[in-house]
Amino acid sequence: VIDGTVAGDHGRPRYRKTRCCRSYGYPSNAGFSIREMDGRYYIRLGKVAGGKGSKWKGLRLHGPDIPKDTPKTCTVSRTDMGTHYEYHVSVVFLMDPGYHRGEVHMEKDQFQPVGIDVGISNVAAFSDGTVFENSREYVKCIDRFRRIHRRYSKTLPYTRENLQWRSRLNHAYKRLVNRRKNLIDRIAHDAVHLYDGIAMEDLSVNQLRSGSLSRRM
Repeated sequence: VIDGTVAGDHGRPRYRKTRCCRSYGYPSNAGFSIREMDGRYYIRLGKVAGGKGSKWKGLRLHGPDIPKDTPKTCTVSRTDMGTHYEYHVSVVFLMDPGYHRGEVHMEKDQFQPVGIDVGISNVAAFSDGTVFENSREYVKCIDRFRRIHRRYSKTLPYTRENLQWRSRLNHAYKRLVNRRKNLIDRIAHDAVHLYDGIAMEDLSVNQLRSGSLSRRM
């Protein structure tokens, strides 16, 4: 810098290309909006091309239980599925305590310490009698993933059939991971928001898993 001016011709600033980014986010709810119409939820993202006019509802959100609380942040991610790309929108909500169990409001003086026991047949058991069962849907997803993987291994590389089964395999694996993560996140949410202190056993989860014959582990 000489006399307040930039020495040399540097040209315009360079930015990362869109295809090089796997995700981008909205740090506040000012850049997106979620609304309900006819029992369905739609999201409109800022600076994203969509339908024109006020009649365009937005992108439909699919999910069994979409919170009705205040949205906080939003992240749009892109995943390479082999034959195509998939775009997913993840929204963080400011939820009230007890969302998983159905409670709307909890008094602060009702918070008590809780002990958590990690099991085999059940995911977790709380000291107050609350038990989170291990869903059989997870086992079904594992069986489906194994069937697709065996079929995929029999195809020739770089063929159309190989790409199709590769895409199916990616879908099956992603469904498997998302189901497990969704259950763990809900249990962690209840444990943090409904109880004052958390106590757990001092054990090795890896040894418990290696010594167990249960497929659900």
